[in-house]
Amino acid sequence: MDITAALRHLRPGAQWSIPAGCVTADCVIWHDGAKPVTQAELDAAMALPDLALIAVQRATAYAAEADPLFFAAQRGEATMEQWRAKVDEIRKRYPKPAS
Repeated sequence: MDITAALRHLRPGAQWSIPAGCVTADCVIWHDGAKPVTQAELDAAMALPDLALIAVQRATAYAAEADPLFFAAQRGEATMEQWRAKVDEIRKRYPKPAS
């Protein structure tokens, strides 16, 4: 997760800005009185997987790999089992983190 996504995750709705090149908690400028994040909080949040990126990666793979198999199965040119196997493969390649 990048710094902007991490800040949105840590302080939803807060107003802040980041000077060019800022990658640490101490250079974030808070505009609405929100409690500033600590470097430890920021580091922990940045280590989390980026759910938006995972969603894009999955959607792209489904469209390029699984959807053609689904439509081929509809035409009788592939099986639904092949399609399900491809969907499972994509899910394993781009796993969502456990809750």
